Formats: sequence, C-alpha cells, structure tokens
Amino acid sequence: MGSSFGGFVALHLAGTGTPLRCVVVDSSSTDIVKFADRLYTEYKENSDILQRVGDTRIETDKQAMIAMSPSAMIDKLKEIPVLHLHGGRDTVTHREDNQQFITDMLAATRAIPSSAFRMVATDCSRIA
Repeated sequence: MGSSFGGFVALHLAGTGTPLRCVVVDSSSTDIVKFADRLYTEYKENSDILQRVGDTRIETDKQAMIAMSPSAMIDKLKEIPVLHLHGGRDTVTHREDNQQFITDMLAATRAIPSSAFRMVATDCSRIA
C-alpha cells in the first residue's frame, strides 16, 4: 500500500516478485519515463529528477527507467489484485498515464472489459 512514490514502490515490489497478496496505490507513477520527462520539461535543470531516477536523454538511463516502471510489469502484476486510486486534483502524477496502465491491466486480465473502466474526477472540497 502506498501513495505517490510509495505507490510506485508497492507496484514495483509486486512486479519484481516480492510475494504480496494485493497492492493498493494512490496517485502513483506507473511510467517513470513519462513522469521524468514531464518534470524535466517543467523545471529544467532546477529539477532533481535527473539525480533521483535518471536522464531520459541518456539511452542506458531510459532503458533502466522503462524496466523499473510498473507499466512494464503488467504480466507479473496481473497475478494479484491491484486497487489503483488517483486524486482528481493531483498535479504531479498525471491521470492519463495511470489510465493507460489500468487499461493495460484490464486487457491483460480480461476480468473486466476495458470499456467498463473510466476515470472519475471528484471535487472533494464540496463534500461537507
């Protein structure tokens, strides 16, 4: 179970064979290359993303980032239940990346038709 980076770690652990019964994540990055590219584009050299996960402009770094991304671990992750939540106001992790991950997971498991999946954004500030 984890949120943001903790969610990435939970998915990564499950995807690399750590025996878990399920994974619950909130607003997790599932494609580290897309995540790093967005942060670098936004913050340029002021971002510490290059030191933290690598530089997608360097092919060896990019390949390592692809390999560590949960989106590359669908075959292993489809073996266990995964609940993936995403906050509608998250400005760091992009919902579109997670929508692709969830669509790919559904296609791999065929448990639920991918047409049944939809992203729902809820404004929780209106809840009393």
